[in-house]
Amino acid sequence: MEIHTIDYFSYFSDMVKKYLLIIALLLQNICSAKDYLDYHAYINKAETYLVDNKIDSCFYYYDKAFAEFDFVFVKDAFIAAQAGIKHNDARRVVQYLIKGALNGMRADCINTCVIFDAMKETALYVKVRLGMDSAYDIYSRTHDTKLANEWAQRFSLDLDAKDNGSTTEHKGIVADNAKAVKELMKIKGFPGEKILGPIDDCRDMGNYHAMISLLEYDCGVAEMHDQLWEAVKRGELHPRDFAALCEAEKDMEQHKDTRAVANPACYTKLQPRGLYFQLNDFKKNNAKTGEAEKNRVTHGICTIDTDRKKVALAEREDYKFKFGRWPM
Repeated sequence: MEIHTIDYFSYFSDMVKKYLLIIALLLQNICSAKDYLDYHAYINKAETYLVDNKIDSCFYYYDKAFAEFDFVFVKDAFIAAQAGIKHNDARRVVQYLIKGALNGMRADCINTCVIFDAMKETALYVKVRLGMDSAYDIYSRTHDTKLANEWAQRFSLDLDAKDNGSTTEHKGIVADNAKAVKELMKIKGFPGEKILGPIDDCRDMGNYHAMISLLEYDCGVAEMHDQLWEAVKRGELHPRDFAALCEAEKDMEQHKDTRAVANPACYTKLQPRGLYFQLNDFKKNNAKTGEAEKNRVTHGICTIDTDRKKVALAEREDYKFKFGRWPM
């Protein structure tokens, strides 16, 4: 008599994947209408409470952000999970890392932070890896790989032209990429982490393939301010990236007479807005710190004091707050 056995673990795993995929697709349209300034307000409060060691309040706002918003920036889930490890909250560690994986965080990324070493060789680590792998599989089914590859290629061409020292070629590539960004924002959205997904390199925890060209495109914010700001509110562009574009434009304006201009209308028809956020030099106050703090409040970025405390916490307890090209 032949006996048929059922692999209940695989069956359950497949059912969970199907259920999560259906939920993800249903929530995608519902959550796309949410104002991501609310999301960033929650994350900023969570980080403020984290650096002040008020952990219950910290977790409250992380939970609120991740429950109310389907798409989350993976670095936020990664930071939240670090807090879960530090404060022995295994349930939240699993919950936060799976949330990150549903948005493109690979399981290997937990190997880039020493805080997660504490759970290796434990049942929690196995549970996290299995959960993240399943969640990432769901993410992969809805991810626009073709569009992501296109922008990876655009990014590569930008870097190659810059490395080759060809000013004319590089200027043309930057202008073409800026045009592509403007066209894509009309039909799909800003080509950042939400649209393209995070790149595979865990050091970045984001996607800056389009950002690189915009940082080199004169008067990009002056020309596209309203569209870029709407992209922030839809969760397609992080407020820090918007702020970085503003500060890059401000720096370009100061050197407009000595550099090749990729946007001919810049400095004639367009006027740089000159917004300042003290992103790179936040460790000490300067004459414009008050202005920077006001701009941070209105643009969804944490306070300068919180950024300073994050640096101190990272040095003291090995938290990883820094990803990619931005100081914090």
